[in-house]
Amino acid sequence: MPFNENNHSSTNHSAPADTTNRLKHPSFVLEKTEKGALISVVFHPDAAHEINELLLTDIRSGETLSIQNTPQEDTNVFTLEYGQLFSLLNGEKTTVSCSWILSSLDEEDVSTRKRPVSLAAFEEVSLSDLNADTHDGKQVQFCLEGPALVLGLACNQPASRTDLISENHVDKVEQNGQDLTLTGSFTTRLFQVQKLEASIENQDESMHFLRTASFKLEHADKATHSYTYSYKVQLRCSQLAKQLFMEKNKDAFFTPYLLVHFAEMEAPLSLAAGTPADGADASLSLESVQAFGRLAYVFTHRVDASGKLQLCALLYDRDTLTYARERSSTIWLTRPFHSKEEIWLVASGSPYERSFNSWDFFRYIREQMPEKEVYYILDPSSDEWEAAKAEAGDRLLAYKSEEYIWKLLVSSVLITGGAPHFIYPFGTPNWDRYIRAKKVILPDHLLGLSDERWTFNQQTTSPKVHFLLTSSKTEKRFAADSLGFEDTAVGLTGLPYHAKLLESAKQRPKEKILLFLPHIQKPKWRSYPEQSDNLFLSLAQNNAFKRFLQNTPLKPAIILPAYKTEEAALFEAEQWTVIRGTSEEEQAAMLNSSVLVTDYHSKALDYGLLERPIFFYRPYTSDVEYTEEYSDDTASSLRSYHNELPGEIAEREDELIYLLEQIQTQNFEMSRKNRKKADALFENRDRRANERILERIQNL
Repeated sequence: MPFNENNHSSTNHSAPADTTNRLKHPSFVLEKTEKGALISVVFHPDAAHEINELLLTDIRSGETLSIQNTPQEDTNVFTLEYGQLFSLLNGEKTTVSCSWILSSLDEEDVSTRKRPVSLAAFEEVSLSDLNADTHDGKQVQFCLEGPALVLGLACNQPASRTDLISENHVDKVEQNGQDLTLTGSFTTRLFQVQKLEASIENQDESMHFLRTASFKLEHADKATHSYTYSYKVQLRCSQLAKQLFMEKNKDAFFTPYLLVHFAEMEAPLSLAAGTPADGADASLSLESVQAFGRLAYVFTHRVDASGKLQLCALLYDRDTLTYARERSSTIWLTRPFHSKEEIWLVASGSPYERSFNSWDFFRYIREQMPEKEVYYILDPSSDEWEAAKAEAGDRLLAYKSEEYIWKLLVSSVLITGGAPHFIYPFGTPNWDRYIRAKKVILPDHLLGLSDERWTFNQQTTSPKVHFLLTSSKTEKRFAADSLGFEDTAVGLTGLPYHAKLLESAKQRPKEKILLFLPHIQKPKWRSYPEQSDNLFLSLAQNNAFKRFLQNTPLKPAIILPAYKTEEAALFEAEQWTVIRGTSEEEQAAMLNSSVLVTDYHSKALDYGLLERPIFFYRPYTSDVEYTEEYSDDTASSLRSYHNELPGEIAEREDELIYLLEQIQTQNFEMSRKNRKKADALFENRDRRANERILERIQNL
């Protein structure tokens, strides 16, 4: 099953039984030395075992370094020298897991056992320094993973710290005139907060605002090593508007992050401001208007598609803003005079782009029903505006224009790729009370690979959706179980884009393109050193992968957003082709490729219709019995979709290289097993999706 309440990554994993239901040991101390680290452990006298050795295992190769115990009275002491560790790793990027070898003192059980080094099992924990160390040009850093706080080491790569935060909630969002005030709480593990700041960042990270945040320790629980804090952040919209007028002069979207500073770490931990339990209420905001001449920024806030709080700054002509307010206030009086109008509006999940599905369906309606008054909504700032305008003419509606506002108010059907309120005038559900149209979701992607609970959930979010279009029984079950849709409100129609894929399925591309399709989305929680770490860039710079490319006809290419200019330059320096164009250019790249590699992009499942090899490359923690699989919600849902994925999963760079070498020996053909999975994934393997969709909408 795809993502749902019961397999959410924050609730699906619990601490191992032996760290919660057994004796707590007195102390664990980790101290840095000139050449490495010293680990001192005191076990509870009633514990029925003793430690023989500490094992450091490279999860990439399985190679293990054994460190013997040198007891000092009642203390077990292990001395780690980084030189020994790096001689084992050969300078590669990897993660090293730490485990004990325990000998039982129970006469009835004389066996030895291997257990992870779980800091949750100790009453007192002292980690004086978790900053990275450098040894002979190589880097190593201790990390803690999962609910059991399992000790590990990140070598030649950033260390994850996301498991040091166990809770993160927004309790209240207030927007009063120029001020936006955010109050909430979060819980840290092991470490107490030294300083708290708020970072307000736009999507492409070209604008960044740093604010101080007040915080207070509310509760400390020594048994679980947890500390709960309340906080308050205040942002002045007028200051943000001035900066936007000077630098952007167009719409902008910001995510508030908390920068949590610990005394034991040099770099802060960054986490997106958490989502309130009643996510719909957080989206219902009053508008704050900041005017400058004939232009004005309208500030609102909402919950975005990934569950993060988002501040919207929409640029309006002041006359258009006045028009929107006047029309919305009088629509109850004027609408009866337009009750016979049958206006259909179509849009992607965002007014700033065209999606394959919504645009293809818009074309189909115009071809089959030229008399139908149907329009496509797109913002003039979009890179695709000119091409869309050349094809659609006056049937292209400029987002936030007076014509768009009026037609939205009197429309009878609204078809969107994402949540309907994302294409409302102010980007929030506030305007839902003015709109009479039946709301239909024609998804930009398959459901279940991201957490649509924040946007499509019929039980908590607003506005309500009247009909949802899907491609598979799996999606339909997900819509019922996780999103609260009635069976009659979900249609198994297929998606328009699939027709083009089926047309191209038997055509072999002229060039052997190895296409990389990353899912570009900021994680909810991250360590600052990790934010620029791109797993595909790491692969591009991997010497073993470069050697593979020298012996294969495959040419690497990657699809990146236009704003990823720095990353694009780095890929181009490695002789990769970077595709940064329109959605149609991205579509052409997929059709012309021979092999697809992605982390967890939803279009990868569509790609299965081409019957070409797909690989899912996403590093996970190997010891899933004791740690969370992955802290990002979307990646976790990929695990829950595991049985239906029409391709193999690689968790390490060398695994991915091996799989690519294997597929080369098979002439880049999809395996029979994966073809069967691709066949089973979609209910309708024909080219009649648009026909079925149109019929369903006409019968609403």
